[in-house]
Parts: sequence; C-alpha cells; structure tokens
Amino acid sequence: MQRSLVRLSECGLYALLLAQPLSGLGMSLLLGHPFPLFMMQVPQLLEENTELWTAAYRVHDAGALALGALAAGHAVAALVHYFYIRDDALQCMAPVITTAPRPQTIPVRR
Repeated sequence: MQRSLVRLSECGLYALLLAQPLSGLGMSLLLGHPFPLFMMQVPQLLEENTELWTAAYRVHDAGALALGALAAGHAVAALVHYFYIRDDALQCMAPVITTAPRPQTIPVRR
C-alpha cells in the first residue's frame, strides 16, 4: 500500500507540474492577453472570456494548493523515514546524501 501511495503522489506531483503552467497560460489567453514564448511575443489568440477565465483561475488555484500539499507531504514523509523509521528512503531519493551510520540513540548531556 505504501508503494502505491508513493507512486500515486509522484504521479500527482508530475501531473500538477505540467498542469500549472498550462492553466496559467489558459488564464492569460482567456483574458485576451499576448504572452511571451521563448523570447518572442505571441499576439492575442482569443477574445476575452471572463466566465471561462474564472473556471481556469479556480483550476489554477486548486492546483497550486494541491501541489504545495503534495510537495510538503512528500518532504515530511522523507524526513519521517529518515529520522523515525530509519530506513534508506531518503538516500534513495537523494543519492548525494552520505550513508554514514547514525547513532541508534541520542546522547543526553548532563
């Protein structure tokens, strides 16, 4: 179950990383604005449509919240695996982190 949850969250992250710029572009197009693309200015392609713009804004806003929640949840899960479960999940995600042995208990100074 954990593997499927991880796979689902990764797919969600990638889908949202693709959807956010597209919904932002849609918002610009629906307001009738030109937009920059690779150092060129693309002229106005659509007439202004505030009703569709409102829908695109809601999609963009919900996507931003979902992307932030997924990214934060992903980071928290990695830290839980590292500090609490003490497995190598964090090293698998970030192989540049050294795999030096960690102490099993936290020393207490008196």
